[in-house]
Amino acid sequence: MLQTGQLPRYAILVALLPLFLGATRVQAEVETTHGFTLYGELKYGADAAHFEYVNPEAPKGGTYVYGWSSSFDNLNPFIVAGTAPILSVPFIVCESLMSRSGDEPASIYGVVAETVSYPEDYSWAEFTLRD
Repeated sequence: MLQTGQLPRYAILVALLPLFLGATRVQAEVETTHGFTLYGELKYGADAAHFEYVNPEAPKGGTYVYGWSSSFDNLNPFIVAGTAPILSVPFIVCESLMSRSGDEPASIYGVVAETVSYPEDYSWAEFTLRD
């Protein structure tokens, strides 16, 4: 039977047990890169200015007109109460963390994220954001 004074010592040992068990695990190798792919190697390097299928010299300017068959009462796309626009505002106002490449089957590259770090088993990801 445990004495009254012994109980806190055992509680501390039980609380610290996961730390000791975790220390014996083999750490997975973590890869840090500018993009992420499920197949082979990334096509574009970290210094690529644009995708090959994009024309940086394309004409700019003009008017883009489109209509929606619904209404909204707030421009906040993350609104909890009320009605946000269906599709327009999130793509105009918000920037993506990463973006897919249109000429690769399963590759994404950092937009707001400068790098992404992940282990071999893909169980988590850590992003470094651009300044």
